[in-house]
Amino acid sequence: MNRITPDIIRNCKQGDTTAFRELLTISNPYVYSVAIRILNNEEDARDAVQVSMIKVWKKLKGFDEKNNYKTWLYRITVHTCFDMLRKKKRDKTIMADEKFWEKMSSSLEEGSGKYRDKSEDLKLIRLLTGKLSPLQKAVFVMSEIMTLEQEEIAEILKIRKSAVKANLYHARQGIKKMMEFKM
Repeated sequence: MNRITPDIIRNCKQGDTTAFRELLTISNPYVYSVAIRILNNEEDARDAVQVSMIKVWKKLKGFDEKNNYKTWLYRITVHTCFDMLRKKKRDKTIMADEKFWEKMSSSLEEGSGKYRDKSEDLKLIRLLTGKLSPLQKAVFVMSEIMTLEQEEIAEILKIRKSAVKANLYHARQGIKKMMEFKM
């Protein structure tokens, strides 16, 4: 994201499609990373990238260059994902087998509690966060998986840091209860 210069933003705001292609090339991996972790579905994540980048194009003229582009982009992406989750009403129950719970338990015991960025772990994330509210899920994903600071999460979601802490606490409690129930 550091490769996005004020000149690129300025040129995009003036309607330069070449600059916007460059912005897309740099931004798409970050947008996809957020979307796949919140939506847990590759097709939905690709759709979220497209929708988010359309929103970026439409809203870029109003973007204040004094603000952090990455935070602004994440905010658009997270809200796009929230909209998609609301539309899909993803409250389907996903049942896990014993191997899943063994892997989850050992993965939690092994390190700092942070999850690896592998496609096999998407199933773990989906199962763990499936019953959380979209806000709790977003806070959990950004904190525990993307390892963003609480201040940055608050800025992205436009909520107070105390709300980030509360949602993270409730997300962890929900996951803990689910794991205790299954184990």
